[in-house]
Amino acid sequence: MTKQQKEGNQSFINDGTTQDKKHQLPYIPVKIIHPAIDYKGDDMILGFNDEVETPKGKTTRPVYIIRESNKYEFRFNPTEVKLTGERYFVESTTGLPLINHRWDPYLALDFVESPSYSKDFYRSINETIYEYIDFRSLNHYRLFTLWIISTYFTHLFYAVPYLDLFGPKSSGKTNGLDIVNYLSFNSAKTKITEAAIGDTISDQRGVVIIDQAERIKPDLVGLLADGYKCGGGRRRIVQGTGTNRKIREFSTYGHKAFGANKPLPHDLLDRCIQITMVKTTRKVKDINAKEDCWLKHRDQLYRFALMCWQDVRKYYDELSSDGTRIGELWKSLKAVALALELPDNEIDSIESAFNTCVGGAVNSLTAKEEALLIALGKKAKDTKKDEFELKTSDIKELMKDELDDGNTPSPQWIGQNIALFGLVEAGGSKPKTRKKHVHYTFKPDRVKDIVNCYFDIE
Repeated sequence: MTKQQKEGNQSFINDGTTQDKKHQLPYIPVKIIHPAIDYKGDDMILGFNDEVETPKGKTTRPVYIIRESNKYEFRFNPTEVKLTGERYFVESTTGLPLINHRWDPYLALDFVESPSYSKDFYRSINETIYEYIDFRSLNHYRLFTLWIISTYFTHLFYAVPYLDLFGPKSSGKTNGLDIVNYLSFNSAKTKITEAAIGDTISDQRGVVIIDQAERIKPDLVGLLADGYKCGGGRRRIVQGTGTNRKIREFSTYGHKAFGANKPLPHDLLDRCIQITMVKTTRKVKDINAKEDCWLKHRDQLYRFALMCWQDVRKYYDELSSDGTRIGELWKSLKAVALALELPDNEIDSIESAFNTCVGGAVNSLTAKEEALLIALGKKAKDTKKDEFELKTSDIKELMKDELDDGNTPSPQWIGQNIALFGLVEAGGSKPKTRKKHVHYTFKPDRVKDIVNCYFDIE
């Protein structure tokens, strides 16, 4: 046996059944790196696809931004990279997003040549979101923005919170999910299937967005619920047909955003930041994917992700949890807030909003809002006619039974919240004044649909 053969034999391991060489398997240790985004030691990789012209027409090639030894560079179509002194094979995938759909290539090149980011980008995103969504609290805007930024660091964390925009029709949920789609990391609105969820998470490590989430089938609830934690929610599915069938394993771990007009199943709900939305009382802008603001914000998000991920990781590792799921989920957001250098009082305010929003829609309503909805819901349930009319004083009387202290709100508050929750059809029946009393005409089915978003009155 030659020396080369002897050395070759050293790379074989026995399969446990025989010493015969033909029954031995080659042992070739391979280190893999994910092409969408991954971290190795003090270095990282961020991947896209790039469209190129060839004699046969347009095709795509992978393009990566590599951070190695405090330097950034573009690399095109490598099958392996060297980070922190180790060689890694780039995992094969066809699902990377086109770079010009996510990050303007010229802005990306400018970053590579001169790395920098604006420390005001968090507040700039906040201001933009305010133009398109009418949340009920300033801290909801801050929390929403912080959650979007945190999606760029998913794989630095062990657990992440989901987002649930919850409310009746015309409350702005779709606008909110559109903003998540425009700004969060490798996001995609998907069908509610194992394959669609697996493609977005496994190939792109992106954010799964599911509108009309109240339609999620029971057999998918467990899959989605397990995926809030790293290592949880691994699934196997069969793809293809006939001789082309193959088993694919994927993880469901990652950020997810839902829009729903009915409460999500409990197993999902207690992993969600649930922001309750109501009909807007102010004029908001129509949302447009082609507006320059989204391109500008994504540029800053990528810059922050590439330059500050080590700070996020450091803060996350240093933070302790209180042993509860809420504490576990808040930890990732606080690490990002600290890396953004937000003031302590602002972080405390966001945490307070977070604690209110995790756990269900009812927790997001005030006692008077609950009383208004339950009182009108009961009245609608008991009404046999196509509509019913109530004076403000009648509504106050109905609310007394639902309030522990009997302290009913002002007529102005009642009118404002009837409009906020959309309890009276827009452009249809309007308040009518007779003998200086305000009268409201309600449609029972409409009232029951809205109230059932929050409470089961049936």
